[in-house]
Amino acid sequence: MKREKGFTIIETIIALTILGLIAFTITMINPLKKSYNHKNIHAVDFYLFLKNIELPTKHYFLYKIVGGKLLYIGSKKYDKEYEMFKNGRMIILTGINGGFYPLLDNVESVNFKEVKKHLSINVVFTNGESYEDVSSISYE
Repeated sequence: MKREKGFTIIETIIALTILGLIAFTITMINPLKKSYNHKNIHAVDFYLFLKNIELPTKHYFLYKIVGGKLLYIGSKKYDKEYEMFKNGRMIILTGINGGFYPLLDNVESVNFKEVKKHLSINVVFTNGESYEDVSSISYE
């Protein structure tokens, strides 16, 4: 009798089991990846905000902090004074003579304080994330 070529029932069951494990793994990884991305959605925004205000080309220095909500900084390079504060859901930088520059969006609250003669910034975003860091901006 001539033997026909094909898969046996055991080979088929093993192949279906492996395929099922692969499908199960893929469906479990995707929700984990999404939940991780939503936990730290504003981390990059906050650190880009810090990097932007600490740029050596702007050379900001700390002038004064009013009530933790209003910050006055100056720029040696441009010989100007600026205000930084929360307006609506944004942190903006504005010149004393007008104009404004939005720095950070989706902000619930901000608190400025002095830590060892340097500016410390605490930002709480609308989704509940909170970030705090001490910047290189200091008094002259």
